[in-house]
Amino acid sequence: MPANAQKQETDERHITMLRTAFSSVIRDALSEPDTIEIMANPDGSVWIERFGTGLVLSEHRLGPSDRERVIRLVASGAGETVSHTSPIVSAELPGSGERFE
Repeated sequence: MPANAQKQETDERHITMLRTAFSSVIRDALSEPDTIEIMANPDGSVWIERFGTGLVLSEHRLGPSDRERVIRLVASGAGETVSHTSPIVSAELPGSGERFE
């Protein structure tokens, strides 16, 4: 398999894993053009800010292992390492370019 095709396949798998790690609520919010920001807090609450609606608390919660999985997948895709001593990741989501922090 040529290197380009292998990289494309790897990127597509990574995007699929990330989209799976996001809950349906987050996937849906990311696909809506009026979404400004999505926040997952340490207590598991998920807040979605939309143009014209403002910031709304979602009924959905994101558990610690789910939050960690998303963070690690984003970090991996950006070529960064995340750990307890370096817990912040600033990157763009692969495939779409949304800001992630």
